[in-house]
Amino acid sequence: MDYLYIIYYSQIFPSKKLRLVQELISSRDAILQKKYDEHLASFDPTNIRDITDTLIATMKESKDQNGNDVFCADHVVMATWDMFLGGYEATYKTIKWAIAFLIHHPEVQAKIQSEMAAGIGDRMPTWEDRAKLPYLEATVLETLRQSSMSSMNGPRRTTCDTHVKGYDVPKDTTVFCNLWWVHHDPKNWKDPSSFRPEHFLTDDGKVSVPRTFLAFSLGSRACIGSQLALMQLILLLGGLLQRFNLHQAVGEPMPDLEPGSELVRTVCDYTLNLEVR
Repeated sequence: MDYLYIIYYSQIFPSKKLRLVQELISSRDAILQKKYDEHLASFDPTNIRDITDTLIATMKESKDQNGNDVFCADHVVMATWDMFLGGYEATYKTIKWAIAFLIHHPEVQAKIQSEMAAGIGDRMPTWEDRAKLPYLEATVLETLRQSSMSSMNGPRRTTCDTHVKGYDVPKDTTVFCNLWWVHHDPKNWKDPSSFRPEHFLTDDGKVSVPRTFLAFSLGSRACIGSQLALMQLILLLGGLLQRFNLHQAVGEPMPDLEPGSELVRTVCDYTLNLEVR
């Protein structure tokens, strides 16, 4: 299986689901553009109210050596969307995946809890504790890899004619990367179908992120909120496991690790039992 799916299309998407996506994107863009216009009209550089104002201030200040804009309105609008998507939706769904995996793997829970007890004691974790909690961070990274929630990265467009895996790919072709396969290719991952935080740990227990980990995409269009997302996930999951043991709810099935039919790989709803430690 190739990493690259190449899609040639005109103005008509080939399925009802993809046409719905196009309609939803149009609605999303209209809402974001309206918010941007409102912020721009009332923008005061001496009174930065929120992240949108911060992005607008950056846009107004950013110029290259020739005086041309480096950061434009479109960048502000899409950065706002990235922050919303990564700061809420993706974080919530990743935590939901993480809890499901941990219910299936109580030994991973126990290792995280032992690491936290040894590294920080009973107090709540902070971002400054990151270096003391490599197994916790590796568990978050393994959740992102194994779930591959966004199994296809955002669309990209080729900037020149090229040739890939025997295919001629003309300039301006829209391409997608099959992130799920990148994260499950046995050539790059030992036992890729298993949930193993050790995928992200060196022999001496330090965090190591392989170049084939692309949960936040790659290059200049990589997720702008990747560090914020990691911070939220590590602190949320660490704080949860410090206070509770996660178990299968009595009389309920184990969480189903086969994702639902949505375009984004989302774990199905499940019930759990929180045992106070």
